[in-house]
Amino acid sequence: MLVVSRKPGERLLIGESVEVTILSVRGDQVSLGVSAPREVPIHRQELLERIRRENQRAATLRADELAAMGATLRARQGLVPALTCGISEAPSDAPAALGVSNGAG
Repeated sequence: MLVVSRKPGERLLIGESVEVTILSVRGDQVSLGVSAPREVPIHRQELLERIRRENQRAATLRADELAAMGATLRARQGLVPALTCGISEAPSDAPAALGVSNGAG
């Protein structure tokens, strides 16, 4: 690990396209500004870990859990009524791949 001392207003370059600016130092908290191309992902470590955990959890969901989640999201967008796991009332155009059915045919 490279350890660098910087003062507010000073910058650190990472490669040719990422620039980190020390904005302020207050006690034990440092505010940083990061300038990078859009294609360079920038995440706080704790958020990246949360994203990874959520992705792992999502990868282990069962089909009925995914169907219920999709129905809930569609309901929030006002597209269809929310479905509850175990209740098979969906509009006739509900995607069969989601495992939802309106009970018809």
